[in-house]
Amino acid sequence: MELFYGNNEGRDTDALCVETSVNSQLSQVDRGFLSWIITAFRITDEELLTRAGPDGLLYISFERHLIIVTCLMVAVSLCIALPINFHGNMQGDTATFGHTTLSNLDPMSTWIWVHTILILSYLPVGAYIMRHFLKKVRDLRHGGELAARTLLITEISKQQCNVQVLTEYFKQVFPTLTVEDITLAYDIRRLSALNAARDCAEQASLYCENYARKREPLKMYPYPCGQVIGCCCKNQVDAQEFYTNEEIRLTALVEEEKKVALSRPLGVAFVTLGTPGAAKAMRKYLSTLPNIKWVVNYAPTPSDIFWENLSIPRPCWYLNAVLINFALGIVLFFLTTPFVIVSALNKLPITGEIMNLSPVVSSFLPTVLLVSVAALMPVLVARSESLVRHWTRSSLNRAVMTKTLLLLLLMVLILPSLGLTSAQAFLEWTVNAANDTGRWDCVFLPDQGALFVNYVITAALLGSGLELVRFPELALYTFRLCVARSRAERIHVRKAVLWEFPLGAHYAWLLLVFTMTTVYSLACPLITPFGLLYLVVKHLVDRHNLCFAYGPSVGGGQLAGAAASATGAAPILAQAALLALGLVRRGLSPLAAVQLSGLAASILGLVTGATLPSSKSKAQVHKRDLSAGQNFVAPVLRDKQTILEEILPAEENVDINVTNSIVANEQASAQESPKLYQNYGNESHA
Repeated sequence: MELFYGNNEGRDTDALCVETSVNSQLSQVDRGFLSWIITAFRITDEELLTRAGPDGLLYISFERHLIIVTCLMVAVSLCIALPINFHGNMQGDTATFGHTTLSNLDPMSTWIWVHTILILSYLPVGAYIMRHFLKKVRDLRHGGELAARTLLITEISKQQCNVQVLTEYFKQVFPTLTVEDITLAYDIRRLSALNAARDCAEQASLYCENYARKREPLKMYPYPCGQVIGCCCKNQVDAQEFYTNEEIRLTALVEEEKKVALSRPLGVAFVTLGTPGAAKAMRKYLSTLPNIKWVVNYAPTPSDIFWENLSIPRPCWYLNAVLINFALGIVLFFLTTPFVIVSALNKLPITGEIMNLSPVVSSFLPTVLLVSVAALMPVLVARSESLVRHWTRSSLNRAVMTKTLLLLLLMVLILPSLGLTSAQAFLEWTVNAANDTGRWDCVFLPDQGALFVNYVITAALLGSGLELVRFPELALYTFRLCVARSRAERIHVRKAVLWEFPLGAHYAWLLLVFTMTTVYSLACPLITPFGLLYLVVKHLVDRHNLCFAYGPSVGGGQLAGAAASATGAAPILAQAALLALGLVRRGLSPLAAVQLSGLAASILGLVTGATLPSSKSKAQVHKRDLSAGQNFVAPVLRDKQTILEEILPAEENVDINVTNSIVANEQASAQESPKLYQNYGNESHA
């Protein structure tokens, strides 16, 4: 089974993207044992752009810039910090790990000034490299000319929510501006569900038709899980007849629901003007009118919108978001780190019996539990954020990245560095033990860095390998295969498990390991080579997954800019850790004053944007317009012929140097068989 996505220009037409991508030449390159390693390196940026989208390309570019920064840290740590740390004699002999850490130096040693100068240079050097990345973010911002001249207007009253009424209003208020198009949004939640069911029946009917040509007619049990528990059922029917009747029934329901949906606009309108300047002028004027209660903003790209979520009123959306985030905050307040959950599991009676089965089990079970819980807790954050029902994919990805990164920093880096297990323990410690300095003496033990070195090694070798295996997708695919009524629905199941690449979560994991490597790069220099190993391995795995495993994800360019800005927190935390270590071991001194002044200056430069400026472009310059062929109409409200007519011209207008053979192959596939994106009669693909 090839879970492979093709060109991203027709982002609204998911089915067509899947249909035309299977014949792509790039999928023919990944053949043979371990050939994906060579293929992942040979993929060019142009091919990545067509298959992963602009945000996927920015993500790969972000990894490259992190690798460059980490290479500099490796050189500094191993060539300067490690010999200085090894020069001391405070911790063990030359064969111990503590002999390589900063705790091996005498607290009054003048060599610590070298560490201070190096740590203060991290932010300006890293900011210089990230400025180059932010320039690329501005150049590749893919909103396009269509989104730049389109306004999203919400809170429109029912009396005014009419295309003719709005057109007359804009002609009267803005006689000099050209309004090219006004599109209303509708409640399509039920329509989307019916259309998905109809698509499933249509694909299954085609499968049965091709299956009957080569074999006998396919029989089925018309119940959920029919192919699994069919032996318990009695009413076996002809599959092709069943799915044909289902397609006819669902088509009638879809057409009826479409009429109902078009008669009930949501009070949301997309107003497209002639130029971006006209859109800016209209937005500014409408925002100042006291008698107009509309909410006017620039529209996102059509591919960025969750059309089903537009039907949620803003007051209900905010209430839902507050309740979900409050519940999530309560849970994470008590279960901030995996240690809390693992400790609770160890108290169960069955856990002791399992541990006594074998020494191997008793050695590896705690580690497996710790790693598993650490991986599941960020998934809880991402899943809860999906329940908030964001209007755009970019806002969803950004919220997931922000919350997951904060949780991971607390869970993996900050609280373990302080010897705490949860936010509740941190609060109790700050309130009840303000004068307890004994804990601070235990925080910076010689072997403290060994925990983080082991974590980075595990993430590089085990975590990246699991990303290739993709157990969540495999489990979901297996579950949906079991729920399917017959084997004819496997085609629809394959489409359902083609997930978008989770940019928000992957940005968070990248930033976690980079921050951890930066914080301990001088105190524990041996962590830097393994941090570089993690970034290189993950870069290779992500290049493969973006092209062959996931669909393109949308971040709007803002996600990459936010991730670049978040890298500034790494040297800030590194300076804070070095300052805390100096205060514990050395007390107040001129060195502490210099470190505190440098920390304050770094925070000020980061907050004011002097070191890392915003990724927002000052001028509306769009070097690439990847919105060609798109419009602000939900895909479910457009027929397939219209979709096909829009996507084919879009492929011709893309400003990308793609080989003519690939384009010709995809267009021929779309024109000859717009419905058959799989060989329905071939059992090897079933």
